Amino acid sequence: ARFHPHPALRLGRPGPLNALERDADFPARDAVAALVASLEGPLDTAFEATGRLADVWEPNDDLVPGLLREHARERGYGVYVRADAAIEAATAALAGYAHRALTLKRLTLALRDVWSVG
Repeated sequence: ARFHPHPALRLGRPGPLNALERDADFPARDAVAALVASLEGPLDTAFEATGRLADVWEPNDDLVPGLLREHARERGYGVYVRADAAIEAATAALAGYAHRALTLKRLTLALRDVWSVG
């Protein structure tokens, strides 16, 4: 439960879990959890959480999308599929050097839409 919803837990990959064990206050996990918690609240709160996520995305760009997907997976298959498409689009945009803050705000808006329908 301590590492939930880390994707490595479901996939059985001990390496990323060992990294979390060494750093109990893992900022990427906390930023993702804050964003997910804010998706059904006021937009300004969601954008504040997006700012925190932007700060941790780049050094954790291999981890953050998986954490977001795990939160979406918990909400059911329909939500997961739509959220996965939004996360993949944001990841591709960031890989193409798109503006980080704008890309993540767009992702936040897409996830808010997905969460509200799901």
